[in-house]
Amino acid sequence: MDESIGEIEDSDPRYGVSDGVSFVGSATIDKPTYARGLAPCFGVEGASGNSFTASREIKRSSPRPNDSTYLSQFVITLKLNEHWGSCYTAHDGGFVKTAVFSKRLLLSEGLDLEVYKHHKRRELE
Repeated sequence: MDESIGEIEDSDPRYGVSDGVSFVGSATIDKPTYARGLAPCFGVEGASGNSFTASREIKRSSPRPNDSTYLSQFVITLKLNEHWGSCYTAHDGGFVKTAVFSKRLLLSEGLDLEVYKHHKRRELE
């Protein structure tokens, strides 16, 4: 999926899956926010819906970032049967963040890919 991540505008997109009730995934941070000491990406979970609310951010802080570790390209892996996920910047020596989720998705209900930008759900084409 190709979704723009703000270089100037603050949008902090969140990508993940939902069973219609709960959401688990990763947040990707815009470059201006990243410069303030947050990890380039980190785990998130919360309620599924039209807006991303009642959320929990997992391991949000980061060691002192530098521009060379921020490339605006992320790889997100979710291991739903093991209740964890990871995100990393897609380049040699990139940043990696792993999160353990407390939310348990009901896989028997089916899963949907969800993207939130500006805390509002984006329709996927």
